[in-house]
Amino acid sequence: MHITKEIVIGHRDNTSREPVRFTKIALSYLAIITILAVTILSLAGNVFAVGSIRALNQGNRNHTLGDYSIPESTVILTFDDGPSPHTHEILDILAREKVSATFFVIGKNAIRHDGLKRIINSGHEIGNHTFSHANINLLPDWIIDIELNVTRFIIEAQTEHSTRLFRPPFLELDENQQANKLIHIAKTGYIIAYQDIDSLDWQNPGPEQIFKNSTKSYSTGKPGIVVLFHDGGGDRHQTAKALPAVISYYRERGYRFTTFSEALQIPRNELMPPVEPRTQPLANHANILVSWWLGMAHFGNSITIILVGMMLIRVLFVPIAAVIQSRKKRKFPPKYPPCTVIVPAYNEADVIKTSIRSLLASNHPNFFVIVVDDGSKDNTFQVASTIKDSRLRVVRKKNGGKSTALNYGISLARTNIVVTVDADTIFPPDTLKYLCRHFFDQ
Repeated sequence: MHITKEIVIGHRDNTSREPVRFTKIALSYLAIITILAVTILSLAGNVFAVGSIRALNQGNRNHTLGDYSIPESTVILTFDDGPSPHTHEILDILAREKVSATFFVIGKNAIRHDGLKRIINSGHEIGNHTFSHANINLLPDWIIDIELNVTRFIIEAQTEHSTRLFRPPFLELDENQQANKLIHIAKTGYIIAYQDIDSLDWQNPGPEQIFKNSTKSYSTGKPGIVVLFHDGGGDRHQTAKALPAVISYYRERGYRFTTFSEALQIPRNELMPPVEPRTQPLANHANILVSWWLGMAHFGNSITIILVGMMLIRVLFVPIAAVIQSRKKRKFPPKYPPCTVIVPAYNEADVIKTSIRSLLASNHPNFFVIVVDDGSKDNTFQVASTIKDSRLRVVRKKNGGKSTALNYGISLARTNIVVTVDADTIFPPDTLKYLCRHFFDQ
């Protein structure tokens, strides 16, 4: 059996492909299915919405877009962006002070941290603050529905209560664009909760400054106040330190702490209605899917960090290895296996002689050159035939294309190693020797 080893110069083989990994395909499909399932469940959430609060919105300006007032001499403490590890610290303070508050939770944080069940059991209220702290100004309505419904499912699965309170992240009351978004949200049954005082605790200015930001005195009367704090989104130790002083400040001035349900005179079970048995499985499934989705996202982030680290190591290591390798002299055997150079040519009369001479000038000790004229219309065959050398053979065939010329030349070769080159290729003298020495059989 005649076995030929072929070296192709100037030709790129695109038939080699990295094998597709089953694991990659499976993970991709799982991710797609999960996203679709969460999307379908969340959009279906509008069908299962509890209608009791929707009726309360009718008749008010802009569907309860701020069209309510807090009774005089009352304060509602609200906490956004939780739950987080700091939520329990704040709940401990509220329990000691015997104060009820409202927590506007982010869906993804409710998956990662516990606390919702304790909030409900402690007599506090829960509101929706979107799933990802999204800026609703930048989202279409259907994405807003997904953000709210997925968060509602999580609240229902963990507390067995729904909620009709909503506070948008990045609240901008003067923005017409956000007003239109809030109208859409209010039409789905939510009551939009604003704030009168922003503690700016997310800036971590220090407990003293948080206290100053959170307290306000009025020259006449004592209007109702909604104060905004945060129990998530960062380090909230400063908020916890300032909170007792804020509570004492308002108590000393005759204020009473309350919740939205009491202030709006809406029964708690209507503002946070118990989940109906028919909707509980839907909420549980959504909670499980979102938990798995976030877990995969966290895993993906970890893998990405590892891969980036490996890439950086490679970027640093490769130049060093290249320098080390360049200083090492590779040892090759003194013998060089014989080879045949196949040169397919078509209308190459102007360059064929130069190419052949560069090949014949090679310092390889044992090689042959076969020039295959593929039915040229010029005098390529005649020009090539003028060169007389025992290592050179010039043949001619009918025009059939480069591949047929190569195959014909290979059929004439009598060596195991074949090098194929274009007719306009110029070889330095060492090229053949360096190419073929890698194929020497020990």
